[in-house]
Amino acid sequence: MPKEDTQFKKGQSGNPKGRPKGSISYTDALKRVLAAEKMSVELTVNGKKKHIDVVSNGKNFYDGIAVVQIMEALKGNMQAIKDISDRVEGKPMQKVETKDVSQKPREIIVSDQATLNALEGVVNSINE
Repeated sequence: MPKEDTQFKKGQSGNPKGRPKGSISYTDALKRVLAAEKMSVELTVNGKKKHIDVVSNGKNFYDGIAVVQIMEALKGNMQAIKDISDRVEGKPMQKVETKDVSQKPREIIVSDQATLNALEGVVNSINE
């Protein structure tokens, strides 16, 4: 456990300034690159730098990745098959067990009376 003087103070953000304006998320960067029709890549092979222009045949890199994913699935890669199925058909629904909410809990500690009233209304509507 870190020393108390180096821990965040209670109620104080660890990043008070937040993300700088104009910066983009990793997801946005991926989407931008995947939507491109062309990109330039620098590779180092045997200590020599090589520049390669990668062209997506007039489409975008999403299409290329989709083709590779399908090829992997056709080879029998079960993870590729699952990923494609999840994307196309949607992930299977998970069974959720519910508890009998008709029994009132022994003790509820709520600091806000309005929250308690709202919870009571929800429980009553479920029991009806």
